[in-house]
Amino acid sequence: MYKLMKRIYLLLSLLLCSLLCMSQVSTSQNYISTRTYISPDHSGCREQVVYFDGLGRPSQTVDCGITPDRKDLVSLQEYDDQGRKLRTWLPAKSAGNGNYMTLCSLQNGASSLAGGDARPYLQTTYEASPLNRPVAQHGA
Repeated sequence: MYKLMKRIYLLLSLLLCSLLCMSQVSTSQNYISTRTYISPDHSGCREQVVYFDGLGRPSQTVDCGITPDRKDLVSLQEYDDQGRKLRTWLPAKSAGNGNYMTLCSLQNGASSLAGGDARPYLQTTYEASPLNRPVAQHGA
């Protein structure tokens, strides 16, 4: 009887661990997940996941469950060859699971959320000097 209970507990713990591993946000991207509690009794919280590119720069920011229909808002940041911010995309809705969105689906979602705008982003132009001063910003 003791061995049977031990096996049942072992199987239940393995099942629980596998469910926890499956609920991770992403396994192929570097990210930091932050929870900010908005009430003193910890009943409500705001969760944000920031994904980073290979150089440690933030590339996507996911605000989890922030829309009225409990979907995520995902915003994208693109960089130029010199590491400067090139395009800051308007947020797009995602499925509501906090996962990383591909570039194509994020661009299509931002365009549809911005009323069909062909360029739903803010693009920064820099002067051709080592000071990297912004000259102009165009777009959203």
